[in-house]
Amino acid sequence: MSPHNYTLNLTSLVAKASTLTERLNNSSLPQVTDKDETQISERLERWCQVVAQGKLAKFQRRLACLGLDIDTIRPLLVNAYSNEQQPLPSWATTLEQVIQTAQNFANKHWYPYRYLNPEKPIPFEPIYVPCLQVATQLLLAQVGDRLKLLTDSAMAALERELVLQLSVLCSSTLMEEFSTFRSSGNAVRDFLLLCVKSPNSKEKYYAFIDQLFQDGLLSLFQEYSVLGRLVATAIDFWVEATTEFLNSLATDWSDIEQCFGGDTPLKQVVAVKPGLSDPHNRGRSVIALTFDTGMQLVYKPKDFGLDVAYYNFLEWCNSHTTLLPFKVIQVLNRSTYGWVEYVESQPCEDESAVRRFYERSGMLLCLIHTLEGTDCHSGNLIANGEQPVLVDLETLLHHRNKSMGSSESDATMLVEKQLAESVLRTWILPQWGISQNDQLTVDLSGLGGVEEQKVLATRIQNINTDAMNLGYETVVLKEANVPTIRGISLSPDDYLEDLVAGFEQMYRLLFSHQAVLLAPTSPLMILAHQKVRYVFRSTRIYHRILQNSYAPSLLRFGIDRSITLDVLSRAFLTWEQKPVFWSILAAELQAVEQLDIPIFTVLSSSDSLELPKGLIIPELFEEPSFSRVLRQLSTLSEADLAQQIEIIRGSFYSRFVREPNLVSFQVVSTPAKEVMPLTKEQLVQQAITIAVDLRQRAICAVDDSVSWISLKYRANTQGFQLQSLGVSLYDGSSGVALFLAALAKVTGNSEWHELALRTLQPLCKVLQDSNPENAARLTRQVGMSGTTGLGSIAYALAQISQLLQEPALLQDALKAAALITPDLIAADKSFDIMAGAAGTILSLLALPASTYLEMAIACGEHLLKHQTNIDKRPKAWKNSAGKQLTGFSQGAAGIAYALVRLYAVTQDSRFLDAANEAIAYEQSVFCTEAQNWPDLRYEEPCLRVSWANGAAGIGLGRLGGLSVLDTVEIRQEIAIALETTIKFAISNVDNLCWGNLGRIETLLVAAQKLNRPDLLEFVHQVVTHIVTQAQAQGTFTLFPDLPPKVYNPGFFHGTTGIGYQLLRIAYPTLLPSVLLCE
Repeated sequence: MSPHNYTLNLTSLVAKASTLTERLNNSSLPQVTDKDETQISERLERWCQVVAQGKLAKFQRRLACLGLDIDTIRPLLVNAYSNEQQPLPSWATTLEQVIQTAQNFANKHWYPYRYLNPEKPIPFEPIYVPCLQVATQLLLAQVGDRLKLLTDSAMAALERELVLQLSVLCSSTLMEEFSTFRSSGNAVRDFLLLCVKSPNSKEKYYAFIDQLFQDGLLSLFQEYSVLGRLVATAIDFWVEATTEFLNSLATDWSDIEQCFGGDTPLKQVVAVKPGLSDPHNRGRSVIALTFDTGMQLVYKPKDFGLDVAYYNFLEWCNSHTTLLPFKVIQVLNRSTYGWVEYVESQPCEDESAVRRFYERSGMLLCLIHTLEGTDCHSGNLIANGEQPVLVDLETLLHHRNKSMGSSESDATMLVEKQLAESVLRTWILPQWGISQNDQLTVDLSGLGGVEEQKVLATRIQNINTDAMNLGYETVVLKEANVPTIRGISLSPDDYLEDLVAGFEQMYRLLFSHQAVLLAPTSPLMILAHQKVRYVFRSTRIYHRILQNSYAPSLLRFGIDRSITLDVLSRAFLTWEQKPVFWSILAAELQAVEQLDIPIFTVLSSSDSLELPKGLIIPELFEEPSFSRVLRQLSTLSEADLAQQIEIIRGSFYSRFVREPNLVSFQVVSTPAKEVMPLTKEQLVQQAITIAVDLRQRAICAVDDSVSWISLKYRANTQGFQLQSLGVSLYDGSSGVALFLAALAKVTGNSEWHELALRTLQPLCKVLQDSNPENAARLTRQVGMSGTTGLGSIAYALAQISQLLQEPALLQDALKAAALITPDLIAADKSFDIMAGAAGTILSLLALPASTYLEMAIACGEHLLKHQTNIDKRPKAWKNSAGKQLTGFSQGAAGIAYALVRLYAVTQDSRFLDAANEAIAYEQSVFCTEAQNWPDLRYEEPCLRVSWANGAAGIGLGRLGGLSVLDTVEIRQEIAIALETTIKFAISNVDNLCWGNLGRIETLLVAAQKLNRPDLLEFVHQVVTHIVTQAQAQGTFTLFPDLPPKVYNPGFFHGTTGIGYQLLRIAYPTLLPSVLLCE
């Protein structure tokens, strides 16, 4: 078929695709018409929202940093902005070649091109064929016969990588255009037609492809000029990077044979795996290659000087025969690129090998910690048999920014600093992080990812058919960092002692050789002038921003994509004055504009950062990273070793602890009645013992405030995170201070009064700060809930104010409550006591009469609006996973209780009706056989008896609302709940949330409200047994399956909640029920 006639105005297309930076560098200004003004105003409004969340003053600061204001920026926001004095950019020429080549593809559907695989189709893959033809022609012109170094299949892998890159850029736009093309305007009719047709029908799909090729993709790229630019840029970068790779391969062939190949000559590369790293510096990334001999290497477009230095130091470590030897990797460094031995994931031979793997992992952890390493996530650590091998060394000797203020101004900051400088910084130890799309929380640490981890990913489904659509798929993360035996992954949790032993051995080796390592002839000196990577912000952020910038609405005009990318400036606007590192932003924006992940490098001997264009930011860092390594070595000590080992253990304990269910429930025999119950004085003395231990563990700052290292519960993972003590009632300073205030009230001891105030000092400082940014930051961190958020802070401060007779704390409580806004309520998707509107209601109702009643009612209205039914059951509330849960903390029982309390104040029957409906829902799933309510959070429902889930919490909720909702059915449910709670009264866990002291509160409230002296007697028998057990083992047990010595100061999962409950049992009328938010 003859080429289709077309007219391509490259100048116009380039003008439309021009970026903000290009417009700023253009000296001429366009003529702005009345027609432009509306669009300019819309862009200004969107830009303000992107960078400043709609705050005009902050947006004006952003413009001022560009040397502009709102008036002077307006002309730059027109659709097209041309610079006729400049020649057309190279990408325009490449795009023109693509369009010319594409003219020959009309009515040609599918060809067996070597880079296309029918078994693994790529969405809209015919569109990319002309792009590949242009790319390979350009490549051939650059490398000629050097292409013969690769087999056809190896070259096909490089070409397919480009197709995949182009698909990432184009899929959203092509999907939107295809949806419009195949639509008849009647969505129901279109759906029925798809149902009638074969699911593999491709009639409309091919018609869409034909239409695009009618003018050689001209219409597509004229409409989406930015897409055309990005496609051409990706082609140019691929040609450039592939040329560099092939030229390097040809130049180094003989040296590769000598360094890696042994005696067998190399003939050809038979396989490659491109794209094994983020793209940097014009699309360059890591490539793995396999030669005809089976030898495997990795090509990296970066200096390998740091790798050589690191492996030299490993050899020094290996020379000390008392330690297990490390695997040392062969490297061929070429300054700007290099070749390294491929490290393959291999299983361990036996159990002993696994133990050696984790012992070496502990040794490696110590080395990386000492060498100021970070970002050692699961993709950077390979389990090579019994050898853990770090394969990406560029984040060793990582520099630390200078603090913008005092990093130790209060105890919270001091604890955060200690943890930030600990072994946690390496990211080797198990810890939760956020997946790339922020949908789920996963463990991506170097030793994490043992269990099957799943994330939701956006995928095009029914690829290249008429039914093609965008949907979500669950993707299983598979990493090569976990040791295996016969295909079974071995968890580091089972080898903690081996890991600790390895860490201690390496620590003591370095400690004993301090003089050698700090001497001028030290084996570490080779690290002194190496080029290392500086990670300014997480690459996950860059990936998300880039992905968002490929939305079709942003690919018509370059200015729209630039505005979206400028979200990077938001972090810089936190400060009123331009921060010293402001120049980094321009480098970031330049990189993401051209599809790169920004990368910054700095000499380990420097405290200044040189940006890609040569601009230097002087004294950006605290000190040269190598100086930091030397200082780290000089401060090694027995005390530091003990602290690091404690943090290692804490990270494992927090990562692998799980909530007990009745299958794993260890019931202790019923306490003997003949044992003399503890007196009030003895209960108080036990609480004092808890407080003394708390005080001894406190970390004190120069301002006299105190804080602790704690285990923070994360509801989305049902697990914990080792971190500094937060601020909430649930597991933060508010809960700790509430215990201390109760102890001060009961004992009259001013020491506990003072310690409570010192604990609250950092929180109150934020609440009293006039800077709205600090209040906004607090709100983002904790949310609004009455258990874990702002409501919990307000509740705790109000109670503490009354206990300590400190009126100022009540004012702080009201300030915390004032941060709960209608927008926060509307955004709530949890609804429950733990993190949602129900807990907020209870906390607001606990404040002085009518202070925030309107906001509590707004929370109630929010709950009414979102109550719904599933499978024709009574109405309840769906959580973020779409499940309707039972239980007090995260389920219907707690929400019903909050609504009953709200009804008692408002007399609005709608709240009572909703509560009754929720109670009916729980009854609809009641398990008669177990006499309990199932925990429905998991795929396989299970049974629990705790404040959080199951009979104890549900019974407590019914008891709490009994003064309002007192029916035969409610009393029957209470009786069942009490019977089940008594049956499982004593287990091997003591905390409030999951354990004994939480169940005791249910029985104590029942004794009070039902006038049951027998229950009160049982409560005292149980608490006597629990305290006696704790005294025998030296501490209370906070978590199942963990050593009793594991410490946590938090209220619901820690010692302070236990201490408060002991005081409440001693003085039940003096102290309110915190578990009912009284």
